[in-house]
Parts: sequence; structure tokens; C-alpha cells
Amino acid sequence: ARERRGKMRFDIDLPVTIKLPGGGAAQVRTVNFSLGGLCVTGMPTWQADIGDDLELSVHLPDFNLTIHVKAVIRWRDQESRLIGLMFRESPEALLTKIKKVMEILDKVVFPSE
Repeated sequence: ARERRGKMRFDIDLPVTIKLPGGGAAQVRTVNFSLGGLCVTGMPTWQADIGDDLELSVHLPDFNLTIHVKAVIRWRDQESRLIGLMFRESPEALLTKIKKVMEILDKVVFPSE
């Protein structure tokens, strides 16, 4: 993990489906994430511009789970083809959702008798 811009960032490679502003979808991969957003690779830069709102479906194959979240393009780098996405929800709201998912998983894994 590394820290950049005040939020801890974690390197991770996950499949993400991005619903594009003009319709259609792009399949990309995460490079890293934080509670503030994601860095992704694999989306042609002509498909969306800085400031565009996107809907993301982040796939967690190990858990057979998909998380849906809204984000905005904050930056993109033509040379590396990396795109920085900022979540529309606050880090606090995302943490609340993560805790709820963990509670559900805990009940599934360790059901009360």
C-alpha cells in the first residue's frame, strides 16, 4: 500500500465494467484503489472525458460479488493510458457500505444456530 493525496492506496487488479456517458460499456482493470477512488487501465481515452460521470461495476471474483458505485473522471494520462476516477460518495458512506457487506458475509460464513 502507498499513500498519495492523503488517502492510502492499494495496488489491486480487478475487472471493472464502466457504463459510459453516451451509452455502451467499457471493460477495464483496476491498477489501484483508495476510499476516494480508483485508477484504471484499458479504456480508450476517446470514450470519456475528464469531468464525465460514470457508473462502475467492480467485480470481486473471489467472493462472486459485484459492487456498483458512481464516479467521475478526475484525470487521464495519454501516454500510460491510466485514468483516475473519484467516487461520488464520501469515504464515510463507502465505509458504511463496506461494513454492511462484511456483516452480511459474516452471517453467511458463521450463521447463528
